[in-house]
Amino acid sequence: MRIAILSDVHANALALEAVYADIRSQRIDEVVFLGDLVMTGPRPREAYSLMKEINPVVWLQGNTDNWVEAINGDFVPSTSKEEFIKSLNDFACARLGEAERHDLAGRHIMQTLKLGGLDIAFCHGSPTSFSQGILPDTPQDELEVIASSLGGSMLCCGHTHTRFFMEYKGTRICNFGAVSMPGTDRCKSARYGILDIRNSDTVAWECRDVLFDIDAFFLDMKQLKYPGLEMVRNKYGYYLV
Repeated sequence: MRIAILSDVHANALALEAVYADIRSQRIDEVVFLGDLVMTGPRPREAYSLMKEINPVVWLQGNTDNWVEAINGDFVPSTSKEEFIKSLNDFACARLGEAERHDLAGRHIMQTLKLGGLDIAFCHGSPTSFSQGILPDTPQDELEVIASSLGGSMLCCGHTHTRFFMEYKGTRICNFGAVSMPGTDRCKSARYGILDIRNSDTVAWECRDVLFDIDAFFLDMKQLKYPGLEMVRNKYGYYLV
């Protein structure tokens, strides 16, 4: 059984389109999306519509998906960071309907399924919080809580935009990276991964890096006067002068 794992699209419809085209060429049985779909990018409605078309068997809520309802008309920013986040949220919410916003903010933060005979837990950040990131250098006391709660299952997570694979006390933990906005390596491609499950003991992890038109992506943000343009460019290692 081959399962495509996607996370952190961040309203980058061009990258998601490229990933979806690649998925269709990979003999995929199911798709899982780990959250963060419509924020910090120029095309929230298009990204949402395409994810509905993809129709993942698991579709989770990420921390920025929660913003579309948590940051409402009563929210008054008290810092420059909060003002910036509100500007990103206002941009996205202006392009999404009420039903779409409610759908995004109402999804689970963690889900476990038996796929290919293997129990797999999926989350955006951690099993208990969409804002808690997991990394190879996560403190052991935190990993202990995570591993003990899963009882040896495999865990697929996102949020940190950092690709890694590790095992802690029998629990396999993987992050295939982000469809949009890379981690610290400034990768210019859209990242996702494939779990190839042969049986409960044999699982192959396949990393996919898919090129997309990054210049068109930046131009789209510029033409739309997207408030997060400079931040997104910096994530890819491009700096405005």
